[in-house]
Amino acid sequence: MQIVAVAKLKNGQIIPLSERVSTSFFRDSPSKVTEMVNRFPNSWGERLSWVATVPNWNSTSTVETLNKYLHSSDCRSLIVNSRLTGERLCVSRFDVVCFELQWG
Repeated sequence: MQIVAVAKLKNGQIIPLSERVSTSFFRDSPSKVTEMVNRFPNSWGERLSWVATVPNWNSTSTVETLNKYLHSSDCRSLIVNSRLTGERLCVSRFDVVCFELQWG
């Protein structure tokens, strides 16, 4: 077992974060981010207003940075990527309770 960074959602779901794909924060709404990702799979990033992109290094400093951007007034939505399934999930910042480290 190792320590991994996770996103805790308000619905109780816990998503272990991918170490290969960074977590991205946006000024745009979750519906706009989802639409751009689906309509423009190779160029969606050019069509959105980014707040930040945070690589996951499974460390305290990573979790602190993720939580800082989550609670930023600029952030409306974010994309997290599951390390277990590779699934990309776009959520409102209000759907995420916090990021933290857990044994996984």
